[in-house]
Amino acid sequence: MEKKNTLPLITKKEEIFKNITTINKYLDNPNSIEYNYARGLIRRGKCYIAFSYKGEYRFCPSRFIGYVNNTMEAHEYMGKKRKETGKTTRDGKETNPAISAILGDIILVGDTKWKDLEASFLIFCKKLGVKPYKNERKYWKFDGS
Repeated sequence: MEKKNTLPLITKKEEIFKNITTINKYLDNPNSIEYNYARGLIRRGKCYIAFSYKGEYRFCPSRFIGYVNNTMEAHEYMGKKRKETGKTTRDGKETNPAISAILGDIILVGDTKWKDLEASFLIFCKKLGVKPYKNERKYWKFDGS
């Protein structure tokens, strides 16, 4: 059941690509509020979509990517606690299955691909000047096709 006051969950690769494009626009403009917002999302995340951009890996958190046509404003709105429930309307428990339905199984610690993705993630964070939370991270790979 879809929550009120939220965007619909993604159902196709094109929707993932559109949200990746949004995050890339934020990260390509370091003098913007959106840049710092994207850095914060990346710092706090647990589950990420890894994708190649201009010859390097970038990473987007699933809680942002998992909603159709997401933006900083929409994501912030969904992150506010509702008076009636005391909860937010954005949730990785909803977005992660939606992403897995499109991209397949998530890559976990112990998977042979995880170590390389984790190393690339830490390099990406260093370039952004971000110290990520000490979460056990999980990844999907997005090839854009």
